Amino acid sequence: KSVPVPLPDLTTQRRIADFLDRETARIDLLIEKKLRLAALLGEKLQDDILRAVTLGIDPFVELVPEVELEWTSHRPKHWSMFRLKHFFRENTRYSSDGRETLFSLRMKEGLIPHNDVSDKEIPPSDLVNYKKVFRGQIVMNRMRAAIGLFGLANDSGIVSPDYSVFDVHEDAYAAYFLRLFKTEPMMSAFRLLSKGLGNGHSGFMRLNADNFGRIQVAVPPYEEQRLISKYVEERIQQITHLQAKNERSIDSLKEYRSSLITAAVTGQLDGNMFIEQLTFYGAEGVRAAKCIPGDGGFLRISSGITPDSVANSVAIFYGVCTEGAAPTHTLRLTGQLIIRLSCSLLSTGHVPL
Repeated sequence: KSVPVPLPDLTTQRRIADFLDRETARIDLLIEKKLRLAALLGEKLQDDILRAVTLGIDPFVELVPEVELEWTSHRPKHWSMFRLKHFFRENTRYSSDGRETLFSLRMKEGLIPHNDVSDKEIPPSDLVNYKKVFRGQIVMNRMRAAIGLFGLANDSGIVSPDYSVFDVHEDAYAAYFLRLFKTEPMMSAFRLLSKGLGNGHSGFMRLNADNFGRIQVAVPPYEEQRLISKYVEERIQQITHLQAKNERSIDSLKEYRSSLITAAVTGQLDGNMFIEQLTFYGAEGVRAAKCIPGDGGFLRISSGITPDSVANSVAIFYGVCTEGAAPTHTLRLTGQLIIRLSCSLLSTGHVPL
């Protein structure tokens, strides 16, 4: 059985297709730029962390040449050279009944209860002789140290026998070292001293406690370690906030792209209006406002969006006029946002606000 489908005339179809080609290309370009921004933010965060934990946060600090460390050419003059065994001593104690809370290491979350990431119940009898861990200790996954899989224990419990558990010296601020161990230079050092086959991401490579302790590092005084750690956590929060905001903007653009296509091919865009819709692209993502014809060729936004709310944004205009003259755009900001257009072609364009 045939189903009648309403279709516009061929000229209108071509205009709709051309319009969608232009507008979706512009939206796709904006999405691509925001995806690049997300990658750059991630790189910026890693660079900031690396500089903070290896050179400090004082921009005027005096640097001296460093020949003992392969992964840096300079270090702050007042920082001292130590082997990691000076700050970390392996402490191996085993569970006799396996009834303690089992913890697992995760790259982002750190050391967390196993039940938070798995629905599989492990009976206590299977956890006998698992290693005990206590609050304030550093835990290393020996098979994944080369990718920075370390965690700081916030509670007591047990961990896999293949983890190493370290007591932390009183001169070491654990959170500082945790960030240091996740930097690329330190992960490279762990990789070089790991034994077995693989590359740290896959295969079987193990970093034992003795080799871990041999690694040399340049270390600031305890209070500076604490301040660096505080700075790093603040930077992580700032960049994470920007990344989340950027991600919401990308989602909004994708949603708008889909709705724009649907509206165009189903006849929801009124070609008889001077402008059917005005869409803002700004820091807050996409904000759309219906426009209504006003006196003297003016179109006033009916949604109550103010000029201040769209500062530094971009607007896309689209509409249909009569054949003949070229479009012109005049933008005025008064008590409310007012747009005046004189056009006579199907016109689309980006107008910076």
